[in-house]
Order: sequence, then structure tokens, then C-alpha cells
Amino acid sequence: MEGQPAWISHIAPGAHLMRNLPAILDGERDPLQMLLDGGAAEQLRRFYDLHPVCRFHNRVARALLEQIVAAWPADRPLRILEVGAGTGGLTAALLPVLPPERARYTFTDVSAFFLDGAQQRFTGYDFLDYRTFDLDADPAPQGFTPGGYDLLVAGNALHTGTEIRAALRRAAALLAPGGHLLAFEYHAPTMLLPLFGTLDSFWAAAGDPDRDAAVMIDRERWPALLRDCGFPDLVQTGDDRGPAAADASVLLARTAADAAPAAEPSPEAVPSARGRHVVVAETTGELPLARATAALLDRHGAAAVRAAHAAQAGTDPALWEALLRGDDDGDHGDHGDHGGPVTVTLLLGDPDTPPAASGDGPGAQAVEQTVRRAAILRAIALAYRRIPERTGRSLVLVTRPSGALPAPERPVAPTDAAVWGLVRTLANEHTTVDTRRISLERTTPAADAAVAADAHRLVLELLAPAARTAPRRTRSP
Repeated sequence: MEGQPAWISHIAPGAHLMRNLPAILDGERDPLQMLLDGGAAEQLRRFYDLHPVCRFHNRVARALLEQIVAAWPADRPLRILEVGAGTGGLTAALLPVLPPERARYTFTDVSAFFLDGAQQRFTGYDFLDYRTFDLDADPAPQGFTPGGYDLLVAGNALHTGTEIRAALRRAAALLAPGGHLLAFEYHAPTMLLPLFGTLDSFWAAAGDPDRDAAVMIDRERWPALLRDCGFPDLVQTGDDRGPAAADASVLLARTAADAAPAAEPSPEAVPSARGRHVVVAETTGELPLARATAALLDRHGAAAVRAAHAAQAGTDPALWEALLRGDDDGDHGDHGDHGGPVTVTLLLGDPDTPPAASGDGPGAQAVEQTVRRAAILRAIALAYRRIPERTGRSLVLVTRPSGALPAPERPVAPTDAAVWGLVRTLANEHTTVDTRRISLERTTPAADAAVAADAHRLVLELLAPAARTAPRRTRSP
């Protein structure tokens, strides 16, 4: 290895396995466990960071990402999902070129094993979050919104999909229209055979039309495969010299810019809605969204649902209690006390009537609106105290983009920002009520199809697991 020290990163993990090959073949040792235990895990990280083929193609991917970032609108967040991120070799190459003020990067792997190490490694980047994700399963039940990302990153990960075409179609569905796929893929099985050849997952299933013996896919097959699975525009690049060109490549592909919105998943593809849901429109303008949201929750298994106008209860806790209990005839689904959770989702909107002219100006009008909203929130909290303690209690506040979240959120409705703080205060004072806040950017123009799309995105957020007082931004693609 004199003069080529970087190749040690390739030889070391393979040699570790070869020393124990008899025990592996006899079934006495688990080859996967041997790759992940102790010093072997560090050797694997060095392979993906330092191996000449990995390092070269990671740099190619980084150069392509720089071009995407340079062309990205300055007022839009760049929503990135990395699948099969593993040890983070490609992640480490890409993060330095991302704009921290508007990048939103979700680091995922099929196993939680790598997540703690990634959090420690990338602690200097505060725009990352870390989750498990299996590309072989439907994304929605895992909490991933169709059309919710602008860029999907995959470092030597796409080929691991058991049914590659289904996996690629799921990847395409996660991207907004015109969204990009940036992937680094090995093609030559001989490059990875010493590391992973003892794993069953390294070998393709018999009769797989897109693979030969191993799960890696030939360089020449990738373009047609991607086009068949929702990526009509693509380029393939990498080393163009000699035999190395067939070893690996970088793929940059894009979904159709005018692609139709992702089809609404079936009820089986969305987490079930439990208990009773009351979706409340603060103003008449929000009633169509409230009704569409309630209808979707009913379809996804809520015990009872109700869409209502906030004026029906106003600031009277007794009237809110009636809504929470379903004491009137306005529910869909079953009636009565089911003992399950009760969730109020409050949709903020513009006043039904313009505020009267005031010598105090817009500032006084904003204060008046905030005071009225605070009274409504207090009435809901007091109503929750009157229902059985065994019943779960949740309050979800849905605002317009207000500037309460970091840039690049635009202050479309700045008066909504004050209510974010009110909900946090309410959570501290009413500890039995779980609270969430969602900033929902509306699809424009506001036609029936736009309302349906907004309701679909909102329901996926409502049914996704979330921490108490969790702030979430849901932006239209």
C-alpha cells in the first residue's frame, strides 16, 4: 500500500471479516454484527469517508448540490431527505455547502443504530433532524409527507430496495413537482464483495429483472430505470476514465415540474385517527378547510368528528364543553363518550368583517384580535377540565406563516405569531392538555382542489407523532 494509503480504508474492514470467515460460514458469528461492533464500525465509517471511490463521487455530488443551491430561490426553504444515510459519508460532504438559514435536512436510515453517531458527528449543524425510514415501506405511516421534499439524497442506498422499482416510485412520490434526486451508486459487485458478500442482503433474489447476481445495478441500466419510475430528466456522471467508469456513478434526476399532486394515500397508508376530533374555523373563510379536514379524519378512523365555527362557542367554556363531548347533532361517525382522546384543531384566519376604523391604528386592532384569541384558548382549556380525566386532551393551533418560525418563513399573517406564545403559556398552565402548533402555508389559488390538498397535508401532520408544544411548518410545494 506504499503510495496509496487511502486504500487501507478498503482493505481493513474486509480483512477483519476474512479473518473470521470460517466462523461466519459455520454460523458461529453474525457478519452484520461484526461490521458494526467496536472498532469495525469505525473502519466502516472510514471506508465511506476515505475510500478513493467514495471520496471522489461524494465530491462530485457536492459540486452538483452547489449548483442546486445557487439556483434555489432565496425566499424558499430547501427541504432535504437523505435515505440510507448510514455512517454519514455523503452527508459530511454535502452539509458545508447548504445555507443553514433555510436548509431543512432530515437524516434517515432504516436502522436507528446510526442515528446517535450521526447526531454526535453533525452537532454543529442545527438544521438537521434524525429519524428512521424504510424505503421498502409506505412513507406516510412512517410520518413522511408525499411531496414534502425538494431534494432526496442517497449515498449507495437506492439499490438496497428489495423491489427496486417500487422503492424508486416511493422516492419520487416524496418529492415536490420538479424535485431532485441526488444519488451516488456503486455498480461493480467486486468493489463491495469483501465487505458485504457474507450478508444475504448483498445478493439479488432469483429472477429479479433489474439485477444480476448481486443487488447493485449496472451503470447502463440506471437511466431507463429512473425514467420508468418517475424521474424523466436525469444526468449520470462520475469517473470517465478506463474501467473505473463502470464501478460507480453519481445520478442527478428530477421529477416532472408539472407533475400532478401526489394521490391521497389509502386509509391503510395513513396512521389511524383515534378518538374524537373537533376542527374549528376561527372565521368563515376557514370553514371549507375545517370541513375538508374533518371529512378526512372521519375516513381515517376517528370515532367522531365535527367541523365548527368558533362563533358557535365563542368564549364560553360550557359551550366548548358541549362541542368536546358531542352533545349536539353535528357529529359524523359514532356518538357518545368513547373514552378516547379528544382533539381540538383551531384554524386561525382573517376576520369575517374588516375591523372598524380606529384612531389607535392597526396596532390596537392586532391587540384586540390577540385578546379575543386568548379568551377562546382559555375557554377551550377550561372546557377540557370538565371532561373525564381518563380522556386524552389535545389542542392543535394552525396558523398562517407568521414569522414566528426562523427564516425563510414569510410573515404572511404576523398577528398569528402572538398566538404561538399564548399556546406555550397555556401548555404550562394546563399541564393535562397536550398542545401542538403548525404553520400551514396555503396552496394558491384557493380553489376546491387547493383546499383538498391543504386538508390532506394537515391531516398527515395531525396524525404524525409529535412532541408537546412541537412547532411544525407545513409549506405548500
